[in-house]
Amino acid sequence: MKRILALMLALLLLCTLVACNKEQIEEDDESGVNMTVENNDKVYVAEGDFNDRFTYEYLRGDEVAIIGFEADDALHAITIPSVIDDRPVTRIDDRAFYHMTNLTGVAIPESVTEIGDQAFAKCSALTSVLMPANLISIGKATFAGCSALVTVAIPATVTEIGDSAFVGCASLTSIALPDAVKVIGEYMFMNCVKLTTVTWSTQLEKIEKFAFCGCAALTVSAFPTTLTGIGEYAFTECASVVKPALPDNAIGTNAFYVTPAV
Repeated sequence: MKRILALMLALLLLCTLVACNKEQIEEDDESGVNMTVENNDKVYVAEGDFNDRFTYEYLRGDEVAIIGFEADDALHAITIPSVIDDRPVTRIDDRAFYHMTNLTGVAIPESVTEIGDQAFAKCSALTSVLMPANLISIGKATFAGCSALVTVAIPATVTEIGDSAFVGCASLTSIALPDAVKVIGEYMFMNCVKLTTVTWSTQLEKIEKFAFCGCAALTVSAFPTTLTGIGEYAFTECASVVKPALPDNAIGTNAFYVTPAV
């Protein structure tokens, strides 16, 4: 019996403590302390007819990165804002415009220096991109699967282009690579079936595996003298590309293989 009474007293004390704590929380609420969890997403709504909404976050405290985008379904071109909250927009983040099939054109402001991985991947209606003159880096698979992309001018300031950056850009006809780009990454232009002309970087050293695989329309008669290596399958099915005079060990397996005509 004593044990039962002791247990009942303990439970009564616990209930009293809980009630006191609840009263203290309620007092805190009434004193002006905000106990709710708020959504921290920041959204910039652009002027125009398509209800363009850019989601963003602060970068390094005094800059802005675009991290997402929404708009009406109608096909249209957009201009990314250069300033939000009195801060310059300096980065387009990874997958920020991923699979936005309603975009036909994009103008990126001069303030942007970085474009992240897959930032515009699978934007299948995108035909043109205006890049900023101060751009430094283009991420991996940034424009992968942009099958309608016809033209893109890469600024001379770009020093790095990620692997697969333009893979599957089936409408792209020409590309000029900045002189600071020393490596053409893996799969970078694979299956760009209408690509006919490449202006090489004057400092190009390496073309990685599968870089131009499947680019059947590509014509190349000469490579820069700085080139030291070509990866496997780099120009497979590129019948109009002339193999450079490099040592055999500098050219990967099937780098220039073309399926024999039947």
